[in-house]
Amino acid sequence: IVTVGGLTKREWFAGMALMGMSANPDISAAMSKAGMNPSEVRKSFATSCLKQADEVLAEGKRTEGK
Repeated sequence: IVTVGGLTKREWFAGMALMGMSANPDISAAMSKAGMNPSEVRKSFATSCLKQADEVLAEGKRTEGK
């Protein structure tokens, strides 16, 4: 497992995705407008960010050496 500043690559990529999502107030507003409470919005952000990190890592492996 490769780490960046004590974080795994997955954790680091997820954190970067979370920063981007959190910087866009329209995302939270749309989720709230759709009836999600703050706890559900946070859980959705976390799940989405981890999925994005997994996709980045998978794509990196898929295209490695090309």
